[in-house]
Amino acid sequence: MAPIAARGIVAHNPQTPLVPVIGYIRVSAWFEEKISDELQKAAIEESCRRKGRTVVRWIIDLDATGRNFKRRIMEAISAVESATAEGAREIWLWKYSRFGRNRHGVAINLARVEQAGGQLISATEDVDATTATGRFTRGMLFEIAAFESDRIGEQWRETHEYRRIHGLPATGGERFGYIHEGRLVVDGILQRPESYEPDPATAEALVEAYRAYSADGIGFMPLAKMLNSQGIHNPAARAGTGWSQQSLIYYMDSGFPAGLLHVHRSDITCPQRAKCPAPTEHYGFIPGGQPAILSDEMWAAYRERREQRKRMPPRARIALYPFSGFVKCGLCSGGTSVFSAMGRRGYGYRCTSHYQTVHDSCAGSSVPSAEIETEVLSWLGKAAAEMDRRFRGSAVRAKKAPKAIDEAQSERITSELARLQKALDRASMASAMGDMPRDSYLRIRDELVADRGRLEAQLVESQAVEARDSAAAWEARGSVVRRLLGEWDTLQVGSKRDLLSVALTEIRIWPTGSERRVTPAPREGFVF
Repeated sequence: MAPIAARGIVAHNPQTPLVPVIGYIRVSAWFEEKISDELQKAAIEESCRRKGRTVVRWIIDLDATGRNFKRRIMEAISAVESATAEGAREIWLWKYSRFGRNRHGVAINLARVEQAGGQLISATEDVDATTATGRFTRGMLFEIAAFESDRIGEQWRETHEYRRIHGLPATGGERFGYIHEGRLVVDGILQRPESYEPDPATAEALVEAYRAYSADGIGFMPLAKMLNSQGIHNPAARAGTGWSQQSLIYYMDSGFPAGLLHVHRSDITCPQRAKCPAPTEHYGFIPGGQPAILSDEMWAAYRERREQRKRMPPRARIALYPFSGFVKCGLCSGGTSVFSAMGRRGYGYRCTSHYQTVHDSCAGSSVPSAEIETEVLSWLGKAAAEMDRRFRGSAVRAKKAPKAIDEAQSERITSELARLQKALDRASMASAMGDMPRDSYLRIRDELVADRGRLEAQLVESQAVEARDSAAAWEARGSVVRRLLGEWDTLQVGSKRDLLSVALTEIRIWPTGSERRVTPAPREGFVF
């Protein structure tokens, strides 16, 4: 059957003014549907030239799916309704499938165009939609596009299900903390299956991120900055892209490092899993094929901490006091909360189980912040003296241990510390000479001190030494202790917490009348 010419669209008479139209181009997100924008644009321009049209506005969607209308096509529809594109009433496409592949969305948005007196025209499908036959033909083309979308979607679901059955994530690619090996097929024979194995270079940093969140109460944003400062980028993102807060949350919540896969429950049907109305209830964890980097206890502690923080108001998630998250009740080992008294905010810490729950499961411990600070500073003073003694070699016995970071990284950190110290010295000199305003100096000083604290903490945790008890190791630990002692009154809360988390696991408090009211618990390497 010969193609039906669209009513009113005939060969152009050079003496007739050109009709303004809007050109819309969509490059699909699916590889097999990726028709280049140049090809689509050339086809639309050629057809417009023959029909006496001129494109006054181009709207281009790159890598956009047609399964929804959260696209720039809505700009074209709005322009037709408001006649803001030089009065254009026609939207020209390469094919009708570029408009959309969602039956419901196509019907609603096509009706909007036509109610505004506009038309949707395909440059390569010559259909007169003003006739019953033309509308039927156009409807069949839209139905074919929707069918193709459904077919491709089913293939992807089958692929995802196959991967999950074999213990693989629905989407392949690199994962933080792992080395990804793709499938190897030679002459149609599988030589090597796809697998994920722990990466010695980044697995330790991954474990530390979970530990810092669960035990130290450090939030996702500081953790993302810490990973980026260490040169550990997000392997699932574009090359060289650093971690963002949201990308780190998504990965750590996925359970992949715990040997799990986060999947939609097969016994619950959702129209579109990507828009699941209840992700918490409809998703769950299944065992994956990758080895677990995290222990069961660490994963459970992370999940518990996540649930706790979800119930916390946003302001409470950022610690305002240096010992928040460190102080534990010596009687029940439970957490503590800050309370105000004597007209002072943050006067002290007390057992949460005793003072804030209905059931008194603990007799309760309560200690003023000033007393905790005095004991911590006292412990730091003793630790500094002992570390100086060991650094001088009076009680050092070398033990062979694997290198946490290589020499190049160690040199980089040391060089960066020296650079930060010089910058701090220059800022101090400028302030002393009156060349820098006081508020600017304080801001710069706090930023430099915070950066230095993070690097020193990294150096302590990952010092490239073959003997854990070597003079270099004791010097690195000693620098953290001396920093805390020497700059306690000027360090910001975040910097204090970063440095304290290197030296201490927790601080135990006990009720009045106990032999010891405050007991700092040092980490390995700080125990004497």
